[in-house]
Amino acid sequence: MSSIIVKEQSQRPKQPPIQAGMHVATCYYVVDVGTHHFTYKGEAKSNRKVYIGFEVHGERITIPAKDGEPEKDLPRAISQDYTISLDKKSNLRKVLDSWRGKPFTKEELDGFDLQNILGKPCMLNLAHSECGQYANIIGVVPMMAGIPTKDPENPQLLFSVGDLKEGVPPEWPENMPKWLIEKVQESDEYKALNAAPQTAPAVDVSGVTKEQMTGEALGEETPF
Repeated sequence: MSSIIVKEQSQRPKQPPIQAGMHVATCYYVVDVGTHHFTYKGEAKSNRKVYIGFEVHGERITIPAKDGEPEKDLPRAISQDYTISLDKKSNLRKVLDSWRGKPFTKEELDGFDLQNILGKPCMLNLAHSECGQYANIIGVVPMMAGIPTKDPENPQLLFSVGDLKEGVPPEWPENMPKWLIEKVQESDEYKALNAAPQTAPAVDVSGVTKEQMTGEALGEETPF
């Protein structure tokens, strides 16, 4: 009989949350994950979501070597999801207005390309959750005068669920985190593109006579 050996597996230690307060940051990914459903105050809702990710400069993390890749030293990252809307009350509109330091013009509101924020610097205001285990973005403002900006160290990532094609296997960007891929796969858009074709259930007609098939046994007329 073969042996079944179990042992303690070393786990990557949980990182403390990024320090609360103001940080120099750079946007390095914008990922449209499609339409998702949720319940708010007992009411079912659905929104199309985009995740915006930032590198936080001054906060570093060491990524252990894996799958032939060397150990990496990179800025820590944080992201936030937003409903894809520039409605006056939307959080995305408020964040972009604050980040730009000026409101959108009527022409920009008719169609603003989120690709424009990739690689752009900002100041992030972070606060810790009540449990103290997470840092949340509570404000995005323009860079303060005199503070040098930095280009992102991670490859920039721009992805939209709208780029997926029916019948074509998705080609996920190499630098797209697994958890974002899973978010896309949970969306209405992805499920609609990958829904299995519906087939009628098999019916045994071996015992049906020709007359019954044509309706002649009941004196019926053919409907078409």
